[in-house]
Parts: sequence; structure tokens; C-alpha cells
Amino acid sequence: MRIRRNFVIALFLTSLIALYLGLANISIVHDKIVHLGVFFILTTLFYWTVELRSQRTWNLVVFIICTIVAGIGSEFIQHAISPFRTFDSGDIITNVAGSTLAMLSSIIYRRLYTKHKYRKGQQVGLNLEDEMHFQHL
Repeated sequence: MRIRRNFVIALFLTSLIALYLGLANISIVHDKIVHLGVFFILTTLFYWTVELRSQRTWNLVVFIICTIVAGIGSEFIQHAISPFRTFDSGDIITNVAGSTLAMLSSIIYRRLYTKHKYRKGQQVGLNLEDEMHFQHL
């Protein structure tokens, strides 16, 4: 397992900004676009924070934490602790959409990058499962 410190720092700072946006008494004109963008950025940063040997396991962990727990749970928590915010199911949909788009983008990018490096013969930390997958491509 490898932890990328720069991504941890960026994730922490971005999370503070997201927390402020989620709890502050401010009105944003394009609220749904902000939800989509924030969850896209947070999920992307979280996805690239850790590198495990089993990428499928990490994909599942990221999906559960970012999409299900944060994407859905944050709206309930925001409603419970902030007197300025109201519950909006549309926010949950855009949170989940932003997180899902980030997951798909990151997975596709990782596969294309790994495939490119594999074809060039460079070491990229492929596990046996990935090597078998790329032999069929």
C-alpha cells in the first residue's frame, strides 16, 4: 500500500472548503452544479490518495465511502446540524452523480495509463489479475 501525501493534503484542504460550503449561511445560484463539482473533486482526490495491490478492492472502498456514505449521508448530516440548510433529494442525486463520474473517470484513466505503460514494457505495479486482463485486450 502506498499513500500519496500530496493527495492527502489536497483532499484535506478541499474537504475543509466543502465543509464550509455545506454548513455556511450562503446562497449559491447554481447549487446543483456546485454539488456535482465538489463531489467529483473530492472523490477524485480520495481515489488517488491510496494505491493498493488489489485495485478492485480499492474501487469498492471508494464507491462505498464517497458515493454512498458521503454522497447520501452528507445531506442528512447537513440537514441535522445546520439550521441554514434544508434537506434536498436533488442534492443527493447530484452528489452521487459527481462521485460516480469521478470514479468512472479515474478507473478509465488508470486502465488506459496502466495499459500504455504495460505495452511499453515499463513496471507499473500490475498485479496478476490486471496482467491477465490486459492479455485479453
